[in-house]
Amino acid sequence: MRTITSALVLFSALFCLASDANDEITAAVTRMARIGRCVSASFSPDGKTLAVVCDMTGTPQVFTASSSGGWPNQVTALTDPVGDVEWSPTSDWLALSVAPGGGMNQQIYVVRPDGTQLKRQTPGGKDNNWLGAWTHDGSALMMSSNVRL
Repeated sequence: MRTITSALVLFSALFCLASDANDEITAAVTRMARIGRCVSASFSPDGKTLAVVCDMTGTPQVFTASSSGGWPNQVTALTDPVGDVEWSPTSDWLALSVAPGGGMNQQIYVVRPDGTQLKRQTPGGKDNNWLGAWTHDGSALMMSSNVRL
């Protein structure tokens, strides 16, 4: 009887240790999942504002922030993830790539830095499009695509 009791006490102790370890792992993974990331940084021509794609809302979106610091302002609030952002040399537009459903068929949009006048520049559908740079004078946006002409 004493052997069975000792075995049960040992089993209970091991179970509690394993449970504590699982709780620690769960807590660590939860903390890591909350870490946001920002990519595709693009400065305004005057260098005073930074546009960046951040996943602070759960879906990567465009944010702008003063280059001197402060909390960012959300520019886009799309249901689909934004991949890249590029500030125009004339400061009046941001170009961005958006992947509908998170897939590969990225579409190119432009939006004002305050989030207004969002316009899709590519036809949509199943074509893949990749955002390039603005021309030096800001009159055109370069992009590549798998669209057959």
